[in-house]
Amino acid sequence: MDDFLRNAWVAFADRVWHHFATLTAKFPMTQAELTRAFRAYARNLERWLQRRVDYYGVFPENDRVLHLHALLHGTAGVTTGELESRWRRIAGNARVKCYRQGIGGPEYLAEHLRRRDNANNPFFSNHLPAPRPNGHFAQDSRAS
Repeated sequence: MDDFLRNAWVAFADRVWHHFATLTAKFPMTQAELTRAFRAYARNLERWLQRRVDYYGVFPENDRVLHLHALLHGTAGVTTGELESRWRRIAGNARVKCYRQGIGGPEYLAEHLRRRDNANNPFFSNHLPAPRPNGHFAQDSRAS
């Protein structure tokens, strides 16, 4: 992926996020199956929290263990342990961290968008959170 496209993905993902998750499956799954499991996880969170949960996820280029990385919005106030436990009940292992703006979440996900054969990469919720105040989108709008 060229730098222009990578930077465009980074700017697009520069939004207000609450958690960063790395999720795997207990049993062998295809990317399509893991994507469906993740969407079921997001719906489960929405029912539990009684609010919308937005996400942006990618499958890294890693032939050893199929896994995904996802940014989550709508999960503020939920502990990382609760988020991990809910994924474990659905599909497998989880490592969830509170999102800290400025440490490279969107950049990290953009690095994994190289796979051309991956129809599920990236994947999004139907809605996305608002762009981050003073982020890439705010800078672009001031330039016009």
